[in-house]
Amino acid sequence: MGVIQSRVTAYTDLRSRCLLVQARLRDGVLQICSAGAGTRYGPAGDFMRGSSEFFHFVLCALGEGGLRCDAIDEQGRLRRQLRWPLDWPPRGAGDAGGTVTPDLRLPETLARLHFDIEMERTDGLAESGARETLLCGHDLDEGPPTIRVGLERRQLVVEIVLWPGGPLGRWLLHRFAGCRRLSLDIVPDMGRGSVIARLDGGPPSSFLTGVAEDLDRVRWPRRWCLGHGPSGPTDEPFGGRVDAACTYAAGTSEANG
Repeated sequence: MGVIQSRVTAYTDLRSRCLLVQARLRDGVLQICSAGAGTRYGPAGDFMRGSSEFFHFVLCALGEGGLRCDAIDEQGRLRRQLRWPLDWPPRGAGDAGGTVTPDLRLPETLARLHFDIEMERTDGLAESGARETLLCGHDLDEGPPTIRVGLERRQLVVEIVLWPGGPLGRWLLHRFAGCRRLSLDIVPDMGRGSVIARLDGGPPSSFLTGVAEDLDRVRWPRRWCLGHGPSGPTDEPFGGRVDAACTYAAGTSEANG
C-alpha cells in the first residue's frame, strides 16, 4: 500500500454554544476552533460565559503568504489575533530578548514569548523520572514559580500561575526523549493551544492541557533561573547543563479585551 502525502497545513472546526475560540498545533498542522454562539440563560444572562469566554465571530483572510484570523466580540472589540505561519523565532521584536539572565524583564502584556533552550546531560547521568527544572521564572511574593519548564516522568511539563494568587495551570508534552534543543513558544491568543514546542528543530506541536482559562492575566515574573528551581541549585535540579535565550513580542490591551 502506498503512502499518501498530506499537504494540509490548517483546518477549521466551527461549532456553537461553547463560546470559545482557540487554535492548536499538531506536527505543524494548525487547527482553529471557533464556537461563537451561545445563550444568555440564567439570572445574569451569563450562564455559559466564563471569564475567558465571549460571544464572537472570527474574520479569516488568506493572502500575503499566510492566514489572518481576528476574533471580534459583540461590542466590536478585537479580542484575539492570529497570524499564520508563525515566525520561528518571532521577527520584529526589536531589542526584546537575549540570553536568559536572573533579571530578565518582560512587558506586562505579551503577544508572544519564545525560548530557545539547549540542554546537555552530565556523562553517566540518566533521566531518573523525577522532577527536573530546565527554566524557572518567579517572584518573591508568589508561592509557586510563575512559570516552570521542566521534566517529569520523562514528559515535558510547563506550569504557569494563571494570575497573581491564582491557580497553577499545567501543560504536558508526552513525546519527549533524548531531546537536546527545545524551542518553546507561548502565544496567548491561541487559547488552549497557546503553549507550543519544537523538539530538535522538528514540527511544532501544542501541549495537552485541561486549563480552560486564557493567559492574558499572567503577571510575568522578574526573577529567572536555569537548571533548578527558585530555592537554589538543590531545588529540582536538572542533571546537566542548561542554556536559554528569550525573544518576545509585546501585546496590546485592546487585543486582550
